[in-house]
Amino acid sequence: MAVLSTKSTTAWAEVDENGRLVLPPEVARQYGLLPGAKVRIDEGHNFVKMHRPVTHLTKVYIEPTVACNLDCITCFRNAWDQPIGRMTEEIFERIFAGLKELDPIPSVYFGGIGEPLFHQKTIDWIRRIKDLEAKVELITMAQF
Repeated sequence: MAVLSTKSTTAWAEVDENGRLVLPPEVARQYGLLPGAKVRIDEGHNFVKMHRPVTHLTKVYIEPTVACNLDCITCFRNAWDQPIGRMTEEIFERIFAGLKELDPIPSVYFGGIGEPLFHQKTIDWIRRIKDLEAKVELITMAQF
């Protein structure tokens, strides 16, 4: 069994003379907290949880293909009457250019209906997005 570790950091905020909570600038930037941003605060027993603003994009989903190398009888794709599609390099370049414009860059998830590694460009695309220092997630059956 694999054990995944989670990166946990501690940051300190302070309360100013007007009773306002002041976050460190790097924390505010990481969560897209620009002046005037509104965030939801949930209170619990001995804690406060702050949510990102709804205007802050946190994750982009990329589906390289709906094709799959498996033919599972339980797959809902068996009921489709749609052609198998693959993302073009041109579409990826448009997504990539858009990601470069965002600050901070959201995490990127590769997956969907098809097997993402069944597209020959997926690994290259993951490398390019990692070069932007974005968090990348991939779901795969990896049976080639």
